[in-house]
Amino acid sequence: MYFRTIFGFFAHFAWVALLTLLTQIGGLVWLLALPVAYFLRRKWPLRGLTWLAFICMYFAGSVFVVPPWPDSTAGCRCPFSAISNFALRACGFAY
Repeated sequence: MYFRTIFGFFAHFAWVALLTLLTQIGGLVWLLALPVAYFLRRKWPLRGLTWLAFICMYFAGSVFVVPPWPDSTAGCRCPFSAISNFALRACGFAY
């Protein structure tokens, strides 16, 4: 039992680190999806409920949280491609 607990902790830690490195918001969403799925599982005991909660929360975060974020933090939105009168360049001093 002790090995399973330690392995599960390190597996979650590695998963959160990988999601954070790849998507910057994925690790945080995964950590938020775990308690949400725990409370939902009491009412609907479905297999894969954590993944469903993660996917729904990740989609909602990607659509509603990430796009307005630069406006609220005094950042600038990056263009998708360079156009003739606006070249791709760094927006802030730290970049």
